[in-house]
Amino acid sequence: MIKNLLCRLIGHVVDRTHVWNDNYDYRTNCRRCGQPMIRDVAGWRLFDPARDSDLPRKPHPNDRDAEAA
Repeated sequence: MIKNLLCRLIGHVVDRTHVWNDNYDYRTNCRRCGQPMIRDVAGWRLFDPARDSDLPRKPHPNDRDAEAA
């Protein structure tokens, strides 16, 4: 809860050690709260499923659900 509050107040922290490419953009999670993030031309921001899911993106390399599909 405190981590989510910190992210809302001072912003998310990009986890640069776990960045991966989904064939369109670079992605990672916030180091503090774990929310998915995406890098676009303006920089890092939260991943918005309504805005960002329209492209046929590759799943995370360690996504076990994607291997079963």
